[in-house]
Amino acid sequence: MQTDTIMNTETSVFTINKNDIGHLLTRLQLQAINGSPLYAFTDGNTTSSDPSAETLLQNNLFAVAMQVLAVPQHLIRVYAGGGTQPRGDLFICIQPQNKTVQAVAVTPSQDNTWSIIPFAETTQCINWLVDIIAVENETASLALPATFSPEFLIYLLGAADQYKRCGYEALLQYRKEEPPVFTLSSFAENMQRALKSYDLRWLLPSFVVLTPGYGELNLTASNNIYEQLAAADIVLPFETNGSELKFTFGETGKELGEEFSAHWIQAAGIEVCSISVAGAVVTHRAFLASTMLTNHLFEILNTTGSNISYTSVSQHSLASRLGEWLTKEIAEPVKTEEAVTSQATAPAVKFCPQCGEPVRENIKFCGKCGRPLTA
Repeated sequence: MQTDTIMNTETSVFTINKNDIGHLLTRLQLQAINGSPLYAFTDGNTTSSDPSAETLLQNNLFAVAMQVLAVPQHLIRVYAGGGTQPRGDLFICIQPQNKTVQAVAVTPSQDNTWSIIPFAETTQCINWLVDIIAVENETASLALPATFSPEFLIYLLGAADQYKRCGYEALLQYRKEEPPVFTLSSFAENMQRALKSYDLRWLLPSFVVLTPGYGELNLTASNNIYEQLAAADIVLPFETNGSELKFTFGETGKELGEEFSAHWIQAAGIEVCSISVAGAVVTHRAFLASTMLTNHLFEILNTTGSNISYTSVSQHSLASRLGEWLTKEIAEPVKTEEAVTSQATAPAVKFCPQCGEPVRENIKFCGKCGRPLTA
């Protein structure tokens, strides 16, 4: 998500220094509510050394945009990057009843400035956002379950990275390996390293870094996770090498791996909040992984058990989905904090170093191979 890409729109773009927000709020006689991105600046500096700030105060469109930012009804946070794209974040404030500006997008820059982009209609802003984070291709779903657990998604993304790694290893060793094979212990080791790396060049770390509320998933290891992957045709037993079983990829796993090895463009974490007097309450969260073929949407549902919903979406269907999220509240909103961090700690998923079996915290021996486990 590059700034120059965002700037090439037909809408007005205002640039402000973040240090001037308190001054601008005071001059405009605005009081940012709890949950507004401007709330932290309410008691900020009331003076500004930037002459352009005074010029902006004379612009009626800018004044209305600041009002929407100060008192929004909905907030969308987007954390984007990964694949071939660098990290870039934005947020959108929405005030549906406003007759002049219904939505305002803000893209913070590394030079401490904010680009403020007002939109007359919410749908116009949503289409602008979708055009940035999603590809135009139609749906082309992988043969994945419609719903599954967060732990399954972690391993699914790890399998896509493992396929890519196997291809790189074969390339570096001047060999063509068909089919690619790996041991569970090597897979487990790569998963552990990926979860801690925050490296956006890989799919699993991108999910960890970009997904809002990732640390709230409370991930725990499942002893039958490899059986679930095999049932979904992601990874399959291949052969026994001494005492250790080797795995390869099923047809679905190959399609997944090939798509994200050759065609992955970027990913985005999406969070939709409803703003009230009590602050921001998260109503929807999702992880979007876009390739040249389609947009893979993993919606994090607030239910027990299978709480990840998977669909392949086009730009049009994604825009429609976002519109629905803004108008339809879920039954049990997800609890959120005032400031959501995008880099959460690694989940409580550990693996046996001998056989790669997922093991829970505080277990002294692996339940599969019996190897003693260190704390």
